[in-house]
Amino acid sequence: MMRGFLHCYYKDIYGIRPVARELNNTVVWLSCGFDRPPSRDAVDRFLTDLEHVIDVIFDHLVEQAALRGLLNLTYSIDSTDVRAMPADPDASKCYDPTAEEYYYGYGCTIVSTGSKIPIAAEFTESKQAPDARHG
Repeated sequence: MMRGFLHCYYKDIYGIRPVARELNNTVVWLSCGFDRPPSRDAVDRFLTDLEHVIDVIFDHLVEQAALRGLLNLTYSIDSTDVRAMPADPDASKCYDPTAEEYYYGYGCTIVSTGSKIPIAAEFTESKQAPDARHG
């Protein structure tokens, strides 16, 4: 299912219904390795299940990268916009100063090191990270 979500993400398709609709395209579901197109309920279940384990998976990957010596002392911080469907009650109207436009969704701040390996990530209300001194 992850391959299908990545396909949709790269095409700026977000939300359960739009993702399910895109994954109903025969060429798409075949290229994503599905035996048949996933249902809207399957897309919803995947997102719900992923939400419960994503922090654990991310922490494990960072630990593994550190154990293999893939991290170094050079860090970079990237803030990006994560667009959401208007029906998302947790999203808000945000401003992207890089693109000089407003969008509906969230921000995501990623700290990476070495070969751009992410070691920390945080979703924020907008594309700007909160003041590090506060939390």
